[in-house]
Order: sequence, then C-alpha cells, then structure tokens
Amino acid sequence: MKDYFFTLSANQGGPGCVAVYASDSSEAREIMFSVYGQKWAFQYDYLEEVHPNDRKLIIRIKPPRKENSNDQ
Repeated sequence: MKDYFFTLSANQGGPGCVAVYASDSSEAREIMFSVYGQKWAFQYDYLEEVHPNDRKLIIRIKPPRKENSNDQ
C-alpha cells in the first residue's frame, strides 16, 4: 500500500492535492471517484511528479477498514 496523489483545481477546492492510500493506482482512482466524483484534475504515483504549486496537501484518504468476519 502507498499514497497516490490527485490534484484539484481552484474551482474544485485547490490548488492542492489529495493523497489516497491504496494498494494500487486503480484502487486509488476508485476511492477518489467515490469521495470527489469527477471533481479532480490529475492522478500521480509520486508527490515529486505533482507541480510544486499543487503540492499543498489538502487531505489524506485511507480506505475503510475491512471488518474481520470473526468479530461479533
């Protein structure tokens, strides 16, 4: 699991980026769509790829914890 980064434009709450903690880029994208819909700009694998003006971290999203089936 690692962080994937998504940028937001000014009319989407940015400039800045959202970090999504996920197992792969597809899962990160699914999580981002579930939280922000289509209201984000670009996806990056590494913070260093994000333009310096957009590196302000707005929020970090972790996937929901999966409940153990043995829990009662």
